[in-house]
Amino acid sequence: MKRKTRCWRGYKPVKGMKPYSKGSCRKIQRKRGKTRNITIKGRKIRYKKGALRSQMGLTKKQKFSISGLNRMSKIPVGRKFEVGKKRMRMTPLLKRRIVFGRTLMRMR
Repeated sequence: MKRKTRCWRGYKPVKGMKPYSKGSCRKIQRKRGKTRNITIKGRKIRYKKGALRSQMGLTKKQKFSISGLNRMSKIPVGRKFEVGKKRMRMTPLLKRRIVFGRTLMRMR
């Protein structure tokens, strides 16, 4: 049986290397997060789905409510707070993600 390509599935050939030699195939890097695009008031915004949930260490089954996001958005940057049993510190990135999540939930 003859192979169609010289590299395994998930790998690509390296330019300048002799075929079938050591180091002639490199693993294809895949994007980790799935990004989505949304248009709000004429502005195109690109975001990662589930970024807020993963930053807060929540499972996919745990859901956010608008009231919960409203409470969290009032916490100043640098202050510690609790989500369930987990203590976290409010960072500028976390604050932006909370406000963005609240905006998306209000649009539904």
